[in-house]
Amino acid sequence: MNPLNPYLNYKRDTSRLIFWVIRVSNTIIRTAKILPDDAPKHPNTTGEVTVASLVALSKLIASHIKPVPRSILALFDSVIQARTESHETFQQFSSTDPDIERSNASHRHFIDALVEAFDALGGAEYIQERDARAMQEAQQRQSKLGGNLDDYYDEKEDLEDALFSNRFAALGLDDSEDDAESGSEAEQEPGQAPKRRQQRRPAGKGKKNKGKGAKKKKGVRVQQPPKATTMDDIPVDLYRFTHDAAGEMTDYLIAVYALFREIATLRCYRTAAAIFLDFPGHDSYEKVLGHVTRGDIANVEGLFTVVVHPIPQDCDLTRANLEKHFAATQPLKHQSINIREQFLVHTFDALVDFVADYQKTRSGKPTKAMLQEINGWDPKFDIEAATENHRVKWRRSFTINWLYDVVNVFSAVVVQRNQEENNRYPLEEVDWSTSGPWDIYKRVYGLGEFAGFVTSLCFQKPGSDFRSRIQPHHVFQLQCIVDSMSMSRGWIATGLLGHNFRDPPENFDAQRDIKQFLDREQKRVGQGFLQPVDLLRNLMIKDAMLNNDPTRHEANYDLLKSLQNNFEIALGRSEYLRAGNIIPPSRFGSNVDGMWDYCPYLCGVGLEEALREAFHRCLIVIDKLPEPMLVLHLHNMLVQRGYITQNISLFSGLQELWSEALYSGGKRPTRKFAQALRARIQERRVGHPRTKANEDFWTLRYNLFFRRGSFLLQLNAAGWNPDRIPDAEVT
Repeated sequence: MNPLNPYLNYKRDTSRLIFWVIRVSNTIIRTAKILPDDAPKHPNTTGEVTVASLVALSKLIASHIKPVPRSILALFDSVIQARTESHETFQQFSSTDPDIERSNASHRHFIDALVEAFDALGGAEYIQERDARAMQEAQQRQSKLGGNLDDYYDEKEDLEDALFSNRFAALGLDDSEDDAESGSEAEQEPGQAPKRRQQRRPAGKGKKNKGKGAKKKKGVRVQQPPKATTMDDIPVDLYRFTHDAAGEMTDYLIAVYALFREIATLRCYRTAAAIFLDFPGHDSYEKVLGHVTRGDIANVEGLFTVVVHPIPQDCDLTRANLEKHFAATQPLKHQSINIREQFLVHTFDALVDFVADYQKTRSGKPTKAMLQEINGWDPKFDIEAATENHRVKWRRSFTINWLYDVVNVFSAVVVQRNQEENNRYPLEEVDWSTSGPWDIYKRVYGLGEFAGFVTSLCFQKPGSDFRSRIQPHHVFQLQCIVDSMSMSRGWIATGLLGHNFRDPPENFDAQRDIKQFLDREQKRVGQGFLQPVDLLRNLMIKDAMLNNDPTRHEANYDLLKSLQNNFEIALGRSEYLRAGNIIPPSRFGSNVDGMWDYCPYLCGVGLEEALREAFHRCLIVIDKLPEPMLVLHLHNMLVQRGYITQNISLFSGLQELWSEALYSGGKRPTRKFAQALRARIQERRVGHPRTKANEDFWTLRYNLFFRRGSFLLQLNAAGWNPDRIPDAEVT
């Protein structure tokens, strides 16, 4: 699936490295007749090491095992590079802050210790070979000779072998006179691998033999622990370094560096969620920003720079080549990074100021002070002619106006119910989330989670703490919303490149694709989604009359009709703003749908959710109707027997797309067509209990035939985490 973010990459590589070091050193400690004075006398049973003990264990391993697998050296190299990149970044402003300077000193000590352990295992030779291989690969790509590089070791391919097999035992233990005994015990140690990897063990190498090996003491001069301790229950990802407070801070700074690197690259919900599992209480955007800026962004303004080098067109862009090229050339310039732009500070400030202003009245109307700042936002503002300060203010005005419309629309159903029922629902106690009771009422397609979160902040009592609840992915999502507006106007603002301009797309319409999907104005007969639902209703009524069953298609129609209603009121338009007596009018003046028209991002994510829902419900309807299955089987029979000489393209496409749903084993029958149809129908699943759980509803698991959803459906069911989707399920 998708590659890991830099912090998870570092964390995974560190855990695997420590796992290997502990695993191999434990074998040496158990089997070696004599150990150095500075070596541990008992195997590690915790899965945790200090950096000092890692150096000692690495030297112990180096004295017994040669050569160390290159895949392990590649892990070492990866961990050192990750820490070095983070250290160099924060080194830029260490002189201005004593706390970061102390943290950097601790970080430098950690890196030096890692390098010492790396070199003890043969790291210097590995680096030389790695660079030579990169050079040869670059030369072959340039000459297009396509030579054979099989002499080089494939680190990625063989890493699993080095970690989870017993191949290291065959490398030998240098000081053993009883080679048979040492080899036997070394082979048994891989049984200590986590349970989830036990299926990788060769037959006969499991826990059954481990006890025998643990009791064997003949010729061993090392005092053994009174009782062998199993490490089967420690997963690989729990092997880690133990740190003092300074060490914990360096790990946190690596996580922060990874987060802002992702933001700079994408400009991270999954990134932030994965990173801050390791740092509870430090996951808010304000905390993250505070650790970078030490509480005041003015502390670091001008300290982050980008070095711009000329790169010739024929330069091979491998890491080794680029490093050599940079060392040999003079930079064109050193450019300061706009920290407020790069770290999304403008957007965070706008969100905080909006929530604070909304809380003051909770009426959906800006205060007088805020009105003076945001009133009269002009979509035709001359961006290029304005000063940078005026552009930033114009963008901030849009952001706050847009947030007012979104929160007002999202809260409208509860506000209306309170108007009718004498404030029955205290707004600060309402569950605004997508899993709450009000989610059945569609108000804003595409941004349910974000709108619900911001609305929950707005309706807290004035003065309540909300800043700590704002996480990096909330700020990043709002930045995407704002960027989509400014880019549609021809303005691109980044921390690296500053303010850039290009001609905006001519006659740009953010809602173009929504209009084509819905066809509200019915410009095309039978096209779009809204009109065909009504046409299908007429056909269903006729079929029900023919079968003397008025409710024959009622459930199917209700599924589509409810979706049709949702699209009409909440996709591309906001009916609550049109009502005029429930919530304040749109902040965009005469354009009541300004929150859509000026925000391509909202139109995009809204259409995505609409397409996902339409696809899902249509699959449910198709699965319940017998006609689609029968018609496609009939079409296949006519083609196979030659009764029609040319395929009907629509039917052929559906047969290709849904072969597994239509035919047993996914293969079109070429004979015995009636038998094939009966066989497929008999395979259907019956008796599954219906459920209201959202995740089960979206997986289509209760369909009889059409049970494979689109990739968007799979992502939604997996909480938008691609790593949760098995490769076999990707369509």
